Amino acid sequence: MFSGFNDANAPLSSLTPVFVRGGFILPRQAANTIKTASRLNPVEVLITVKTNAASSGELYYDNGDDIIPNDNIEQHPRVVCVSRCPPPPFETSESTGNSHSTHRSLAEFSLETARLVLRL
Repeated sequence: MFSGFNDANAPLSSLTPVFVRGGFILPRQAANTIKTASRLNPVEVLITVKTNAASSGELYYDNGDDIIPNDNIEQHPRVVCVSRCPPPPFETSESTGNSHSTHRSLAEFSLETARLVLRL
C-alpha cells in the first residue's frame, strides 16, 4: 500500500499509466473511429479494492443519440456496482506464471484488482 509521494516509471515508448485509488470501480471501454463501432466494444469494469476489501461505483450510460428533455438523467440506464471481497483464509497460496507465493496473514495479502466485462 502506498502513502505519500511515489515515483512511477512511465517511458515515452509505452502507454501512459492510469492510477486508480483503492475502493473505486471504474468503467472503461475501448474507443473506435466512430461511436457506433465503439458501442460494440465490451465495457470493462475495473474494481480496485481498499484495505477493508470494499468498493463502490456508479456507471451512467448515455448512448449519445437520445435527446432527454430537461436533462433528466434518471431516464438513462444506470448501473450501480458494490463489491465486497471476503478476506482470504489464514493461509493462502497464489500462483502466477512461474512465481508462487504463500501468504500466512491478512497483512501479507492484498487483492489488487478484479475485472468484470459487461455488454450494454
